[in-house]
Amino acid sequence: MLASYARHDYAPLVAGLPIRSGEVVADAGGGTGVLAEMIAATFTDAEVVLLDLPEVGAIAKGRRCVRAIGADLFAPWPLAADVVVFARVLHDWDDEPALTLLRGARAALRPGGRVVILDAVLGPDRSEGGLCDLHVLAVTGGRDRTLVEFETLVARAGLRLRRTPVGGGIVQVVEALKG
Repeated sequence: MLASYARHDYAPLVAGLPIRSGEVVADAGGGTGVLAEMIAATFTDAEVVLLDLPEVGAIAKGRRCVRAIGADLFAPWPLAADVVVFARVLHDWDDEPALTLLRGARAALRPGGRVVILDAVLGPDRSEGGLCDLHVLAVTGGRDRTLVEFETLVARAGLRLRRTPVGGGIVQVVEALKG
């Protein structure tokens, strides 16, 4: 199911991701590696690393141009990256665990690094996307967030919002800088 979502929702966004030549890109919590493989195919000179639990990363073995590293994202990360991508990861968590994930990403970033969040961005009154938000709450205990809530969360992690969401579908791109 998640692979299907990735192919459908992320495909139109991948080419516009803020990834530069030669960068190390960590797909944090990237599951079976579908998005990581899409990033590797689009940014052929980037080093793409799938960072997820060892048992999950093992499923991704064999993805083209992707290296899998087994890791607990709530512990110090075993890599340094220029870009950390969280695709539909932060919404699985309430603010405190999401903050731990963002702080882990920040610690793993090289100078000038970025965190790229691909997730639903709710409207200011939370009405648009409310059903998805309720679903996430019921299934994972997490929550979808408004742009202001993302801005507050990334600031608490020592990051700063660089640009507003990009993308016209359910999933949008929010970029934060190490700052």
